[in-house]
Amino acid sequence: MRGRRQEDIVSVTPSASGSSASVSSRKRSSGGSNASKRGVKMEMYDQYYTKFQRPPMAPIYYPTEEEFADPIEYVSKIRAEAEKYGVVKIVPPESFKPPFAIDKSTFTFQPRTQKLNEVEAIVKEKLTFVDRLINFNRFSGLAFEFPVDKDGNVIDLHRLHRIWISNHCKK
Repeated sequence: MRGRRQEDIVSVTPSASGSSASVSSRKRSSGGSNASKRGVKMEMYDQYYTKFQRPPMAPIYYPTEEEFADPIEYVSKIRAEAEKYGVVKIVPPESFKPPFAIDKSTFTFQPRTQKLNEVEAIVKEKLTFVDRLINFNRFSGLAFEFPVDKDGNVIDLHRLHRIWISNHCKK
């Protein structure tokens, strides 16, 4: 159990109208009157925690080959019963082998090349550096444009910064 600080302790002191709890000034300033509201809100959700009833298990359907000849028709046939649960499991018969729906002769896709150095933490550091640089210029009222070298290539400001730091801030 965690130790309590003095200002966290609520002491009970008797008053003229009976006993009442006096709360430290820190507790009072953080909304002592809201404590009763929070209690009411928690009672609203009490039924979900203390009186929780597990929902019924979703049914599992094992259709025959004849029933599953047209899967869409089978789903529409069990729909009325299945809607009561929101989710069901349908185990197709062993012989069910759906046809491949993609024409292999015309199907193509563009693979995405991901360079390993893009996954590393240095990329995150670099992006953070550039974001801070852009925000600094924006908040200073300056327009920011990435500098380019004589060949028109964008200069890597993060790398330039790291080189400068390593050369000028040696300890």
